[in-house]
Amino acid sequence: MLLKASAVAALLALATLPAQAACALVVVNGGTLVLDANNTDLSTEGGGSPAMFTVVNTSVVGATVTVTAPQWVQWPAGFNTGTAQNQIAYSGTGLLGSVNQPYTPSQTSFAVPGLLSLATLVTVNNKINNATGFQQGTYSTKTTITCS
Repeated sequence: MLLKASAVAALLALATLPAQAACALVVVNGGTLVLDANNTDLSTEGGGSPAMFTVVNTSVVGATVTVTAPQWVQWPAGFNTGTAQNQIAYSGTGLLGSVNQPYTPSQTSFAVPGLLSLATLVTVNNKINNATGFQQGTYSTKTTITCS
C-alpha cells in the first residue's frame, strides 16, 4: 500500500510542474542584399534573396519566437552606419497560424501556438536605406532569432 501512495504522490508532483515549450528553429537559407538603381537602398527584395527559417513547436504549450533588431556586421571603411536605417520584416504561415511583421528597426516577437504545431516557414527581409548612398564594398547584417 505504501508503494501505491508513493507512486500517486510522484504522479501528482509531475502534474504540477509547468509544461515546457519544445521549439526548434531551422535555417533554410541566409539572405542576400542587393543595391537598388538609385544607390540608396540595400535590400533582400528587388533582386536580392530573403532569409528563410522554419519554426516547429512540438509541445502542447505555446512558445515565443524573438527576432532581434538587425545589427551591422560588416561595412566598408569610411561608411557611416549612423546615417543608414537598418530594418527587418518577416512573414510566415503554418498549419495553426500566421505572422506578418512590417519593416521595423526594433526587436519583435511572435507567438507560436502549442498543440504540436507543425513547421511554419518564415521569410525574413532586410532593408537598409541611406539617403547619401552606399560606397563600393561589402555590407552585411545579422539578426538573431530565438525560440522559448
